Amino acid sequence: MPGAGGYHSDENTEHCVCQIIRDYDIAVVVYTDGSVTDGIRNGGAAMVATTGDPAYTVIINSEERRGAAFTSSFNEEKEAMSMAVSKLTGQGVHLF
Repeated sequence: MPGAGGYHSDENTEHCVCQIIRDYDIAVVVYTDGSVTDGIRNGGAAMVATTGDPAYTVIINSEERRGAAFTSSFNEEKEAMSMAVSKLTGQGVHLF
């Protein structure tokens, strides 16, 4: 994506991402995150589903969960994605 790079957002990156969402007429955008402390403990996972123009999103669903005491970032990221799929398919949203 032109102008995008790394984990740090800037106005150009935000503009590019918003334009892609608009161009593809994406109805629901899902953001997920899973994390751990020191790479192995105190995990957690979260998801947020939005709709509408990406510059003025409307949250349609969100959830967060405490993860396992001993876990990995991979497992918590996977849990966040599983939460999103379960929540949204239960609401009749078709994922592809």
